Amino acid sequence: MGLINVFCAHVSWWNDGFPEQFDALTKWAQQLAGADVAATLLCGDFNIKAGAEGYAHVVQRGDYEDQYLRIRRKEVFDAIFRQQTENALARLHDDHRIDYIWLTRGQA
Repeated sequence: MGLINVFCAHVSWWNDGFPEQFDALTKWAQQLAGADVAATLLCGDFNIKAGAEGYAHVVQRGDYEDQYLRIRRKEVFDAIFRQQTENALARLHDDHRIDYIWLTRGQA
């Protein structure tokens, strides 16, 4: 597969700085991604409930995909990350995760 960059993060809640911290993390990850990097994973406690405002921020950026959904809830993953179905995030109303493994879109 090749070199994998793995970032372990603990990010603040939405109102305590999540958007700025997540954007800074992704900028750092992008700076370290090169031709020799096969994949980048952002892992850890992101303090955003699946489907909520912070999760929507990640999805709308379009850079990273939720790997739990990719493996465990393929139809929801496809609705959110492939078809970008309107109101697809509402399908996560019963998902109370705040810890994630995000993979750069299109990798692995």
